[in-house]
Amino acid sequence: MILRRASPLGETTAEVRRMYVIRSSRRTGVGWTLLAHLERTAADLGFKIMRLETGNRQQPAMTLYESYGFVRMPPFGDYVNDPTSVCYEKPVCAN
Repeated sequence: MILRRASPLGETTAEVRRMYVIRSSRRTGVGWTLLAHLERTAADLGFKIMRLETGNRQQPAMTLYESYGFVRMPPFGDYVNDPTSVCYEKPVCAN
């Protein structure tokens, strides 16, 4: 799991990359906890927006992101021309 500055998306936008929860830990709150930790870290680092991408066949991931408050957005960065990408963003809540 990686939280990185989403350059060239801007200095206040963070991109969540490579988030994965092993099958046996899904639907136990682990994903939610990881996202909450990433959001706190993003806030501490001064980020205002978190973005991420997932595949259009990753319904459990899409459900998790949407339940956490991410909303779909147009593809960004490397995903603009990828028809299998589903992109999300969420304002970072202050701690």
